[in-house]
Amino acid sequence: MKRSRLLTAVLFVAGAGSLSSSVFAQPAAALKTENARLRKQVDSLTALIAALRKPPSTQTSLKNDNDEAVLFRSGKWSVVRRIDKMTDAPTCTGIYSDEWLAQLSKRAFYVSYRGRGGVKGVTLRFGDEPALPLRLPTRAEKSVSAVILEDDDFLKVLASARLRLQVVTVLDNVLTDDIALTGLRAAHDFIATNAACQ
Repeated sequence: MKRSRLLTAVLFVAGAGSLSSSVFAQPAAALKTENARLRKQVDSLTALIAALRKPPSTQTSLKNDNDEAVLFRSGKWSVVRRIDKMTDAPTCTGIYSDEWLAQLSKRAFYVSYRGRGGVKGVTLRFGDEPALPLRLPTRAEKSVSAVILEDDDFLKVLASARLRLQVVTVLDNVLTDDIALTGLRAAHDFIATNAACQ
């Protein structure tokens, strides 16, 4: 029994010795070549990672800086003018807090729910008035995933200091938006009367 264990140990050590000797038996030039190849791969991957970490270039299009300009500010509202590429006609839009979620045109007010679940039902509250009953979205509201306030509702927006919306999304979530309307009337008057927007 002792003899077989001793023989196994000798064979194991001998095998390990032959393995290590085969590793060291490789020519030094081959090891240098392999080392150089691996170094190039590491350098290449390091450069790739650095490129992926860089922020995207600001020159992703040939957009002219004059294509969009903020012409007016009042409260949290700004009026942005864009020039149509085909007709050179200006379009002015009021935006809330420098974001495009709430938008104002000459004749309507929009609150976008695109990317937030769409619109399945909406409850509106103008200023301190009681909330209106829940209503279903119009076909246009469904297609653009936005609440669109026109006609009498638009006039209420212009006359109010605050608009609260509670929207049931297509995903059956409930979203609440509270929009300060201070400055909205001045932004609307600018859009409706300023020559830069006509």
